[in-house]
Amino acid sequence: MPRCAPERAISKFLFGHEQRPLHAREVCLALDLQVLPKHVEGIRAQLKRLVSLAFLDETEP
Repeated sequence: MPRCAPERAISKFLFGHEQRPLHAREVCLALDLQVLPKHVEGIRAQLKRLVSLAFLDETEP
């Protein structure tokens, strides 16, 4: 499967996911990334960016 840009992969995952709060660790697992601190923090930063652009709502700080 060809890899796509991280933002696109995250958005594809989020739009196909049930409506419940997600953690960066869960997104890493769903995207087949190793659950390493650098990956979790990178996903967390990208999720924060999607929140700032009003694509997502943040339930916890």
